[in-house]
Amino acid sequence: MIPNVRTCVRCIMDETARDIEFDEEGVCNYCAGFLHKQTKHIAPTEEERQRRLNGLVEMVKRSGRGSATIASSAFREESTAAGR
Repeated sequence: MIPNVRTCVRCIMDETARDIEFDEEGVCNYCAGFLHKQTKHIAPTEEERQRRLNGLVEMVKRSGRGSATIASSAFREESTAAGR
């Protein structure tokens, strides 16, 4: 790490990155943009995430493939939902 170089409080990017800006809390514009986009695609509540997951599992079951393997990079594990 370079001394006296401002770094984002959320990631490792620093002020040497092209077009980087920081908000008053020290979060860079790259992180802020990601967080904004994330809210469009990730459900805000556990119940809504579970509802969407269940919907995907049901869709695979109806397709006749028999089972669905769902990988979750957030937890780095795999879960298998058996088709019934």
